[in-house]
Amino acid sequence: PLHQASHLYDDRLLRSVHLQRLRSERAHSQQPPGRCHHLLQTSQVLLHDAAANRFLLRTPFVYTELRSGRTTQLPGTARHELRATEQGLRIVLKRVELLHADTALPAVEFYV
Repeated sequence: PLHQASHLYDDRLLRSVHLQRLRSERAHSQQPPGRCHHLLQTSQVLLHDAAANRFLLRTPFVYTELRSGRTTQLPGTARHELRATEQGLRIVLKRVELLHADTALPAVEFYV
């Protein structure tokens, strides 16, 4: 992610800041609050390398948001890199590739 163009590159702290801002009464773009729907296909395991403790998954999706009477759809693919820990599988990296990422994106609050 550090060497590629990204529309959004957040860690856990930035995501929590975004969510706090969205829940604020001052989030005028979210008044009234928008609603969203995630349609996910079954994940496909691309790689299972037990020796390297590395799992790669691919999940096609369609994200739909309704705000102020307008619907926005963003189809794409989520890619996850997982590692096994004592507590179970943990996400090391999540990358969302939008189908039409090369076009101008609307102002959408991502909950992907």
